[in-house]
Amino acid sequence: AVVDLNGVRYDMVVTSAAAFDFARKLCDEYDRRKKEEKTMNLPKEEKQTKTKNDTENGISRKVTQIDYAKHEDTVKELDRQEKEQEYERKKREAAQWCTLDHEHGPNCQRPPTGCSQDHAREWQIYERSTEEKIAA
Repeated sequence: AVVDLNGVRYDMVVTSAAAFDFARKLCDEYDRRKKEEKTMNLPKEEKQTKTKNDTENGISRKVTQIDYAKHEDTVKELDRQEKEQEYERKKREAAQWCTLDHEHGPNCQRPPTGCSQDHAREWQIYERSTEEKIAA
């Protein structure tokens, strides 16, 4: 116990190094989970698959006057737009029911809706008269 200048006695809290380390780990885990919740729905940046020019690799996507690389790029862009629209749709839906404070999106998980146990036996006991309950 410690006594201050006014004569008031304070009990000091003493913890072991192991308890402190455990508490620190719990705090770190909590911070990590909060950070994960905030970033779980952020869209991931797509990596560019083209590292070199196709003509340098000896692959030509041009046949006569038609450049197929342009068409492939158009298809990729359309796919990207479809994915983006789907993401936005899921984001709007999740924002209606998700209670977490983070970026909503397709990775939001619905909160549990209740217990899946059968409580019929509990109701039978509850509905008995007091005399039956005392006798049991």
